[in-house]
Formats: sequence, structure tokens, C-alpha cells
Amino acid sequence: MCSQQDEFSLFNKQKTSIDTTCVKCKERISIILVGTSGAYCRACFSEYFTHKFRATIGKNPIIRRNSNVALAFSGGNCSAASLDLLVKGLAMETQKKLRYQIGLLFVDESCLHENPDGSAELTQQVENLMKKSGLPYHTVKLEKVLGMAYCTEKQKIELQQESDENMKMMRTNLQTIFKSIKTLTAKQEILTRIRSRLLSLEAKRLGFGYVITGESNSRLAITTLCSVVFGRDGNSLQQDCSFSDGHRCQIAGGVHILRPMKNTAAKEVVAYNNLHKVSCPTMFIFRVRKIIPLAGLGQFKTSW
Repeated sequence: MCSQQDEFSLFNKQKTSIDTTCVKCKERISIILVGTSGAYCRACFSEYFTHKFRATIGKNPIIRRNSNVALAFSGGNCSAASLDLLVKGLAMETQKKLRYQIGLLFVDESCLHENPDGSAELTQQVENLMKKSGLPYHTVKLEKVLGMAYCTEKQKIELQQESDENMKMMRTNLQTIFKSIKTLTAKQEILTRIRSRLLSLEAKRLGFGYVITGESNSRLAITTLCSVVFGRDGNSLQQDCSFSDGHRCQIAGGVHILRPMKNTAAKEVVAYNNLHKVSCPTMFIFRVRKIIPLAGLGQFKTSW
């Protein structure tokens, strides 16, 4: 057993604070505490943050050279930071340039929002930000997932024709599904699952081989706790929180979903965005509390 005099005891750990010398360069004044690593100055923190993002991708050599990669962009802090890092990684002056073809994919969840005017304004802000990046981008409505999954093959062929009548019917069906769900936890779980499924299927339809999401370790910790509460086994937890989702999306007909921000805390993401003036239209596009209250799932399958 450890004694109170043990040099590794937490009681003997020296407290670190900002306004001290940076632990890396030993020259400039630190501005942010990074976990147990110590306090970093502005320049060293930016280098540390960028290296962590690129190292996570490098340690998991799943993405092949010159592959088409879609970034799931929502306008939040994590996806905005991921976009900034990818754009800088594609720059010619970068020492180790990213050899990928990057595109942006935005899921429009306005069908679940109580205020259509407010959601339309936020959606426009996100699209303006994607256009400003100079990368090709695509917007897909959340209700379209009912025409790509959770239905029979005959229904899928009929619903994939994006007519106004089909889109209106899918929108009504999705709202009915969420109205039938009673708890906020279940609403969030269903929303997360269908969003991931839609991203994977739509990315494959557009010719992308992978989808990058901006989930930080703070968000993945919440996902893990929710999965434990729902009683999922270890294999499901591993796919929800690791760098790659394994072959789950591929089995379901989509592409890999990757999480290069999985080792980054939400605090670090916010600090990076503030230091580099990264624009974030909103932290969460549509809060779960604003989702229309939840009736039976009807003919749509929800086992994925």
C-alpha cells in the first residue's frame, strides 16, 4: 500500500498554474494548463494541439494517400477546429502536407427544431463558413436518412427520389418518431445514431472513402457513460469511442467514421479557437431540449 510519504502520492504533487514559464520553451509566459502536462505558452500550445491532431491520424494509418475524405461539419467548436487544422494541413508551405482530398458534409437538422426561422439562419451561417473555407461542401437534410436506411428496398428506391412530396413525407415520419420518444436521453441516442448512419451513407454516395468527425474526449466520455447506462457490451463501447468505428458502418453499407480529436479535451479545443480566431456560428446547432417531444417507429427499422 502507498504511504503518505510516497513520492508518487497525489498529496505531494506540485500545483501548476498559469502566469508561470512555459514548460516546453522555458522562455515565454504560459497561458493555459493542459491536463497534467503543465502550462503552455501560445506558440507551444498551438504546436502541441496541431501535433496531437496529426499524430492521432498518423498512429492509425487507415486513410490511404490521395483518398477522398469528408469532414462532418456542424459549425461547433470541435468541427470548426478540425476544419482549421485540415485547411492548414493542406497548405503548400506545410512541412508534412496532408495528401487527402477533403470535402465538407453538413447535416441539416432543422426538421427537429421548434423555430424554423432560427434554424434557417444558423444553417445559412454554417454554409457561409463552409463556402469561405474554399473546400467543396454538401448539405444533406436529416430526414433523408429514412430514404437511405430503416426501410425496405422497395421503399428505399421510391424515397431516394428527392421530390418535394417524398421529402415532406420523410420529414413528417421523422418528427413522428421523435414525438414518440419520452426521455431526452433516448432522443439524443436516436439522433446520434441516425446522424452517424446518414453521414456514412451520404459520404459513400458522394464518393468519399472516410468521414472525419470532431468528437473530443469530453464528448466521447459522455457517449461511454450513456452506453454503459444502456447496457451495451464492450465491443460496442470500443466502436463508439476508438479512432475508428471498426467495420460497423461498412457492414451497414457506408464508410468508416474516424475521430482524430478523440484525445483532445473540449477545453483545449475552445482555447485553440480563441487563439486562432476560428469562427463558430454556434456551439450546438440544435439542442436536444429544443427537439420536438417524442409515437411508434412504425415500419422503420432501428436496430443499427
